[in-house]
Amino acid sequence: MLNRACPASTGNGMPTFRNRLRFVRWDFQHYSRGAYTEGLSDAPRVLSVKAGQAIWKDQPLLGCGFGDIRQEITEWYTRNIPLLKGYEYLLPSNEFILYGAAGGLVAFCLFSIAVMAPFFMRGLRRSFAWIAFHLIAVAGFLYEIALETQYGVFIYAFLGCWLYVLLTREEQAVPDQDLPN
Repeated sequence: MLNRACPASTGNGMPTFRNRLRFVRWDFQHYSRGAYTEGLSDAPRVLSVKAGQAIWKDQPLLGCGFGDIRQEITEWYTRNIPLLKGYEYLLPSNEFILYGAAGGLVAFCLFSIAVMAPFFMRGLRRSFAWIAFHLIAVAGFLYEIALETQYGVFIYAFLGCWLYVLLTREEQAVPDQDLPN
């Protein structure tokens, strides 16, 4: 039933999507058996999340510090996955885990509040465009660290502010009134 209602959800609707799902599954199984292939992108992402979780677990309250996160990541990979090359050491591919590892529970909570606040803004929480924009952003934060790049910060901040201005301007617009001549 779900296959007919939403074929992309099961990977049967689009051949390229189905092939991508098969590749991700193959890459993960390949990695899980200890057979790592250099240059593939999915296994290093999974490893980066594991590294972030381990670093956060070691220093749960305040994290290791944003200035030391790369060094901690390098040490974790060297200790746990020595077959990886240095250029494959990734920061945790999840903004929430990155903030937890680097800034601990404090940074994780502050980041989560900041990211979730737009969903509760009076006057905007019923706007489809506002909610859709922020849902897409939060979904992206689950598998990318866009806020760690200038491009990601610009896109999120600029589009978020632009959308805010457009939507609040519409909300504050006063209907045209007949003015005396």
